[in-house]
Amino acid sequence: MKKRKYLVIMMFMLILVFTLTDSVLSKSIKIILLHTNDMHGHIFPYENPDIVPSSETIGGFQYLATLIKNERKANPGKVILFDGGDIAQGSLYSNISYGIPMIELMNLLKYDGAVIGNHEFDWGEEKLRNMISSANFPFLSPNIINKKKGDFFEGARPYIIKDIEGIRIAIIGVACTDTSIIAAKSGTGNYYFYSGEEILKKYIPLVKYIHRADIIIILSHEGYEKDKAMALQVDGIDIIIGGHTHLPLYKPEIVKDTIILQAGKYMEYLGRLEFEYDMERKKITDFYGKLIKIEDNLIEPDKEINIVMENYRKKYETLALQEIGRASTDLTITKSRESNLANLIADIIRETSKADVGLINSGGIRENIPKGLITMEKIYRILPFDDLIVTMDLTGRDLENIMSCNFRQKHGILQVSGLKLKYNLSSPEAGQLISIMVGNKPVQPDAIYKVATIEFLADGGNNYEGFKNKKNLHKLVSLRDTVVEYFKNHSPLTGKIEGRIEIID
Repeated sequence: MKKRKYLVIMMFMLILVFTLTDSVLSKSIKIILLHTNDMHGHIFPYENPDIVPSSETIGGFQYLATLIKNERKANPGKVILFDGGDIAQGSLYSNISYGIPMIELMNLLKYDGAVIGNHEFDWGEEKLRNMISSANFPFLSPNIINKKKGDFFEGARPYIIKDIEGIRIAIIGVACTDTSIIAAKSGTGNYYFYSGEEILKKYIPLVKYIHRADIIIILSHEGYEKDKAMALQVDGIDIIIGGHTHLPLYKPEIVKDTIILQAGKYMEYLGRLEFEYDMERKKITDFYGKLIKIEDNLIEPDKEINIVMENYRKKYETLALQEIGRASTDLTITKSRESNLANLIADIIRETSKADVGLINSGGIRENIPKGLITMEKIYRILPFDDLIVTMDLTGRDLENIMSCNFRQKHGILQVSGLKLKYNLSSPEAGQLISIMVGNKPVQPDAIYKVATIEFLADGGNNYEGFKNKKNLHKLVSLRDTVVEYFKNHSPLTGKIEGRIEIID
């Protein structure tokens, strides 16, 4: 009896010892990962009635700074901060200085790294090099390779290694593979853009076995669908911080064993992922992710950043606050349908150029115009790209080819002036063009039409192959300057939906 009692006690003691030993060996470390993407130069707070009431503002570096500093104070030494690309292009305050204000503010917030977005190329190679050289954090993009030299974009790095309490974290960048298609040719022509899968299959083993990385994070500007495909096709990815598709993932997406994150656009949200890493099992054992809305009336602005931003405001406010005109109704842009703002801008392109047809890509118009005052700052947010209006001669057959591609594009349809189009979206060939008319007359295949558009499309941007047959190309004036002049002379502005693009579902 005593012997049995002794054995029970011994067994209990052994279980206790093993439990305590396992607890010690399986020490877990908590890490906080903060992330932004597609900030597009939105330095200052702005109105977005889709997210906050019209009387309030969202975003702004002074509010983002407060959130980040609070996290670092609450979790000293355990916070890392990254950006998923498209940092600078998109506002007057950033565009005028070619992105340097954004870099200076990110330096103050002590970003740990960023990936090169496709719009980082919009101002050409030299301006991107200036941004990279001005940053106190690395730009990571091993899949951008110089065609002549065979090396990375100047100043960029393929990956970095961070150490948090003995946990080695590898961060690898993947730039947008489609950059050469959707960005200005003047900035991208000297580079190859290799696929993320191809590059990661090379670099993941390198950081894992040579650098002994415990956690592998990918900064990706490929977009949500490609991030999911990457997670399925490439082993060893723990976390993907995404961008490009402007998608707010309110909770992390899990694909295979990979955690996928994305924080919307324009600094609407700060992404936050808290995870536990088990030192013995060498894996992430628990995590919780969310998006923190940067709702300004609920956050105290950071005083240090506020001072810097006020200096920017004073420097450019005369231009930024210049009144351009007024809108008598809300002018909006929709990427998959005809919209009143797009009709207005397409009309301006056609009428200014005295052309038969005016075309503008939906992605070139970035924001709506609410009813009321229109300032120069707002114009830059609507039309951030430095596009030139161009004219060319195209045959009716070329026009039909271009418009046949309209609903096969993932970046939005072409918006039109001078054309009437009819599409069947329920046909086996999605977005089949049923009819096309110029000036209320059916297009003649061999007839020559004067077409006005922007230089980006004329160069074949967004894969519109039909523009390659153009004749008599003429570069005219800045689209933004032309729109500003028109708004000044025709205010108050109205816009109509006129059935230019008829859709049969």
